[in-house]
Amino acid sequence: MTNLIDEKILIVDDSLEFRRSLTKIFQKAGFQVRAVDDSNRASALLHQEFFPLIITDLRMSGRSGLELLLEIRLKSPDSKVIMVTAFGDEAAGEQALAAGASAYLFKPVKRKAIIEAARRVLGLP
Repeated sequence: MTNLIDEKILIVDDSLEFRRSLTKIFQKAGFQVRAVDDSNRASALLHQEFFPLIITDLRMSGRSGLELLLEIRLKSPDSKVIMVTAFGDEAAGEQALAAGASAYLFKPVKRKAIIEAARRVLGLP
């Protein structure tokens, strides 16, 4: 059963498979989802609309998720950011959290864990 939450999420990841997976997970949970494959496309969308939640990969071709996070903090300070990575370590996680990420998760991310993290950072039940 889909419960429309009416919260928009922007997913930024250079893995098509991961973007598709997260898009399906969040759409089934009732979120409105936009997904892009790099931080430049994400940056362009941030000029056009507000996303309460942005989920971004740490390592991507071009600008990193950490660089995108710093831009988000400037352009959209009210957005919450969840950083995900397959390659990170505790130091990278601490750096992301210190830069303003609301959560830091390791891939592969379980459906329940990512939905719970999103609800928590957005203050949803």
